[in-house]
Amino acid sequence: LLEIKGRHCSSLLSPSPSDGGVAPISSLRNKSDVCVSSSTLDLCPKALQRMVQQSRRGMAVGFKPLLAPDGSGGSYFLSDARRKRVGVFKPADEEPFAENNPRGYVPHSSIGNPSNMGGGDGGNDGDAGGLRQGIRPGELCLREVAAYLLDHGGFSSVPMTTLAEARHPALHSAGSNWTLSEGGAGVGAHSIRASISGADLSTIVSTPSNSTSPPELVKKVGSFQEYVTAECTMDDISPSKITVGEVHKIAILDMRLMNADRNVANILCQRIPEDPDQFRLVPIDHGYSLRSKCDVAWFDWCWLDWPQVKEPLSEEARSYVLNLDIEADVAVLEERLKLENDVLDNFRNSCLVLKAGVKAGLTLYDIASEILCRNDPSGET
Repeated sequence: LLEIKGRHCSSLLSPSPSDGGVAPISSLRNKSDVCVSSSTLDLCPKALQRMVQQSRRGMAVGFKPLLAPDGSGGSYFLSDARRKRVGVFKPADEEPFAENNPRGYVPHSSIGNPSNMGGGDGGNDGDAGGLRQGIRPGELCLREVAAYLLDHGGFSSVPMTTLAEARHPALHSAGSNWTLSEGGAGVGAHSIRASISGADLSTIVSTPSNSTSPPELVKKVGSFQEYVTAECTMDDISPSKITVGEVHKIAILDMRLMNADRNVANILCQRIPEDPDQFRLVPIDHGYSLRSKCDVAWFDWCWLDWPQVKEPLSEEARSYVLNLDIEADVAVLEERLKLENDVLDNFRNSCLVLKAGVKAGLTLYDIASEILCRNDPSGET
C-alpha cells in the first residue's frame, strides 16, 4: 500500500491555486485525522473528497470512528460535524487475519514472523491466514477501490470508494481495545511485546511500556467509501421485489470481478420513491474479488438461483458488457493498484467469458452456472 501511495505524488502535491484547497485533503494534519491517499487523489471524485473533508471536521469536533457491530474486519463509520454518517473507513491492518483485526481474527501462528503476516501472492504461501484463498490479508481495501473504478458510469451502483489514510485512538492497534474475554491478554499487546523484536514493535507502539507518555498513534491506510443509507438488505426482502435490470447489474459486476462474497447481507436495498414496491440495489463489500485463485462456488453468488438471471439481458446491459475495454481495465489494476499477474489474468479471462457468452445470446445464469462457477462445494473450477 505504501508503494502505491508513493506513486503520482509529485504532481498531486503541487496543485494550482485554482484547485480550491485540494492539497490538504491528501495529507494528515492533526493527531486525529483522515485524508485521501495521494496515490488515488486524481481518481477520487470531488463529491467523495468533500465527504472525506466532512469526516475530518467530525473528528475535529470529537466524533470518533464507530466500529460497525457486525462483520469480520474493522469497519468504522465516520461522521461529519453534525454527527451524520458520511463514510466508512476499513483499515488494511484490521482486515480478517491482519495483525490488528479488532474481532480476534488475527494470525496467531505468525505474530512472531512478520513475513507470514499476510501470506503470499497466490501460491502456497498465499493460502495462509486468510478467509479466502488468493488474497493476502491487508489487501482487501485495494479490491474495494478496484470495484468502484471498474464500475464504469455507475452501471452497477458501487458506492464511491478511494484509498485513504487515518489516525485516531479509536482505531484498533495491537489488541489495545480488547477486553480479557476477547483475547486481550493472549493476543494483544502482551504477546506482541513478547514475540516481536523491539525494532518491529516500534512501528506499532513507539513509546516504552514504562513510559507515562501516551503511545504514538498509528497512521493507517485503508479504503474510504461513501456511507449509503438503505431501508434494508436483501436478507430482509424477497427477490420478487427486485426488477430484472437491478439483478443483472449485480450479477454482471460479480462475474467480472469473480466476487467470492456476494451474500444477501452485502446488497443494500433502497426503496424507489416513484414505485415504493420496488427497490434499487447497492452492492458493497468487494474485498474478496479479483483473487489469484479462481474458485467461486454456486453459493458465493446469492443471486444465482433468482429467476431474474434466467431472463434475457436488456439492450442497455448487453451494450454495456460488449463495450467493456478489458485491457484498459487491466492497465488500471496493474498500474494504479499494483495487482499481481495471476489476478490480472483471472480478471481478463472472466471478462472475456462474459463478453463471449453475452454475444452468443446466453443468459447470465447460463454463463455463471455452466462456465464461471463450480457446482460442488469444494475443488477448483
